Order: sequence, then C-alpha cells, then structure tokens
Amino acid sequence: MKRFFNVLFIVCCLGVASCGKSYDAHKTVRNNSSHPIKILIYKRLYPGEISRTLSIQPQKEAVIENFSGGKSGPYYENGKGCGNRDFDSMTIEVVDNLQLRVSKDLNNSNSWTFSKHSTSRSIEEECRATITDADIEDK
Repeated sequence: MKRFFNVLFIVCCLGVASCGKSYDAHKTVRNNSSHPIKILIYKRLYPGEISRTLSIQPQKEAVIENFSGGKSGPYYENGKGCGNRDFDSMTIEVVDNLQLRVSKDLNNSNSWTFSKHSTSRSIEEECRATITDADIEDK
C-alpha cells in the first residue's frame, strides 16, 4: 500500500511539473527592399568573429534566432530583449551594391516589432524587423 502511494505521489508531481506552458520564440528579418542583403552575426564570447551569415533575397525573410520548448519565462522579455540576446552584434550589408548601406540598426530593440500569442498550453513570441528601400542609403 505504501508503495502505491509513493508511485501515485511521483506521478502527481510529474503531472504538475508538465502543466507549465511551453515557450517558443523566434527573431525574423524580412527584406522588403529591392536589394539582396546579408546579415552578419557576431559571436558574444569572441567579439569580431562572425558566428554565421544569412542572405535574404528581396521580398523574402529569414529566422535569425530560434528558441523552442522551454518551460521558463518569456524569452524576449515582452519586447525588451529583441535586440542582441545570444550574440554580440549584427551588421547588414547590401549584396549587389557596395556603395550602399543599411541604416536600420538591428542591435537596437527599437528596430524590432514584438508580438506574443498565448494559449492555455503555450506562448509564442516573435521579434520582427523589416528592411525597406527607405532603410538603404549611400555610404
């Protein structure tokens, strides 16, 4: 009988622990400009060293950061964490014209739009930045 209650206790504890919401979050850059762009993401622990690059063609988008499955608090801190979170910094290059530069600073949280969708079982967060022709200027 005692063993039955021990097993029941463990099952109840596991059930309560699994009732928390799962968090899914991603950071997306949309290229609405007429130029292909390249995003260079620099490592946090090794400043100046490129972690990865992403090329985004006009009218396309790419996910530059993805967090899934956690049971912790909101990943992007309700929009305050939309700037750099897991890397040092980002720069954007215009691929087809080296005389142009992108003026939008993706390192600044103000360059991102935050959205959140919540259900009883999960929370999805997104930070989204859009590059337009208005963000591209002469060097």
